[in-house]
Amino acid sequence: GVSEQDTDLDGTPDCNDRCPQNQDKFEPGVCGCAEADQDTDGDGVHDCEDPCPEDAKKQSPGVCGCGQVDVDSDHDGVFDCEDECVRDPKKVAEGQCGCGHPDVDTDGDGTADCADQCPQDPLKIVPGPCGCNKSDEDTNGNGLADCNDPVPSATTAAPTAPPTTTSTTTASSTTTTTTVEERTTSHAMTDAEEIGELA
Repeated sequence: GVSEQDTDLDGTPDCNDRCPQNQDKFEPGVCGCAEADQDTDGDGVHDCEDPCPEDAKKQSPGVCGCGQVDVDSDHDGVFDCEDECVRDPKKVAEGQCGCGHPDVDTDGDGTADCADQCPQDPLKIVPGPCGCNKSDEDTNGNGLADCNDPVPSATTAAPTAPPTTTSTTTASSTTTTTTVEERTTSHAMTDAEEIGELA
């Protein structure tokens, strides 16, 4: 006769149990004997066949993954989950100027117009003392830009030291004067001595 053995003790003999090792099932169903035919998110797709078993709106991760909708709000071809500017169809990254503002660089100096105070001047991004489209050069290095300097090419003359010959000349004159005085005194003494001898 046929054995009445019930391996999984589910009340159905193995001879009538197509899942004799699983007491919760006696038919393979959709998911097989080892897995329950469960639909956690109630989307009509069993968990065993649903890559997003807890997301009722998706049965596959898509671009954005489970739990996020693959929506493209601004219709620029990039889903919101990968688009930093979800409401700006012309940008997918904020760039220098942010969403809703184009990163135009009119003068091609590498700084977008939104951050460039001199958008028509490729050599400046701030006006400086002379304004846009004018150089802030300080030719004579006096701290004033040429545009504000009455004499931009004039240089400040360095103070000249007094000539060294003056002190030498003075010393020489002093020496000469002293020598004359000594000679005059010497002659006076000699004359006095001669008068004394004659007396």
